[in-house]
Amino acid sequence: MNKYTFSIAVILCLFLFSATQIVAAPKGLIIDQVEKTFTQEVFYELYTDNEIWDNPEKRKNVFLSTNLAKLEKAANNIGQPPKIERIKMYIQGEMFRVDSEDEEGKMTFILRNDLGMMYQIIWPQNLFIKMSKEEIDNMRKGAMNMAKQMKENMPPDIEKMLESLPEPQRKQALEAMKAAGQGYPGMNREKERPSIKDMHKSKDFPDFPNCREFRVVDGEKHIAMWAYGGKPQIANMFHTFSEKFKNTLEMEDEDVDPAELLPKNMFPVFIVFYNESLYGGNMDFKTSLIDKIEQTNISLEVFEAYKDPKLNEGSVQDMMNR
Repeated sequence: MNKYTFSIAVILCLFLFSATQIVAAPKGLIIDQVEKTFTQEVFYELYTDNEIWDNPEKRKNVFLSTNLAKLEKAANNIGQPPKIERIKMYIQGEMFRVDSEDEEGKMTFILRNDLGMMYQIIWPQNLFIKMSKEEIDNMRKGAMNMAKQMKENMPPDIEKMLESLPEPQRKQALEAMKAAGQGYPGMNREKERPSIKDMHKSKDFPDFPNCREFRVVDGEKHIAMWAYGGKPQIANMFHTFSEKFKNTLEMEDEDVDPAELLPKNMFPVFIVFYNESLYGGNMDFKTSLIDKIEQTNISLEVFEAYKDPKLNEGSVQDMMNR
């Protein structure tokens, strides 16, 4: 799982966590998901029309509508199959656990609201890192101060300078600026609230028939979400918890979960995430799908995995170096 942010798979499951906060049922929820990440080279293989690569708007629409079976076949043909990350989530009362496993190994994130603690387990290194809510708040404030300093250090005409450079040099300059702790283009722009559009298209997924497609634009991020409206009570729980989650972590108002923009009677089942850096030249393309949901009683030991005797306590730096 990405060491800086939640996997987009977590977005798909926030509504499930909310159910355990509102309904006083003893049962918990176990959710299995699959996330796939494709390389940029696969799209060069699949799309050879220059018009697509010369037109960002057309490129966005084409990529978000890509036939995923053809995309995966093209990825295998060039020897770059998608990176697969398997997610398993456990939710019971005030306890929340996410297991994330890919080719690099397994990581576990545990949130114990009942204890005011967060735990990160790096299984390949037999390490666990614990942080209190106060420590998390201090890290967040430190990151905000660092971002403010980076903005102040950015030369005012840097964007014009970068636009005049050829793509390879522009990419190298941007990476050098970030490595040096300087500001980078786009940091001083006011962040706009994400926009959502109902595409009026439907698609069936296992256990979730007739899902409706929505498109979300959030800066450089472009997202296609298929949402299910067959269980409005769960959808309502999702939207209620989403606000609670932001308040718990004291997130800024502009930090909007794209799924919050859905109609209040719907929740996301499948997400296609496309992000193309305007200056870095890098492209990120991921899909995330709910594979299985099980309602059952979950033992406390599941949320106490950090007590495993094989584990040694590490530092936050260990987590960042993963």
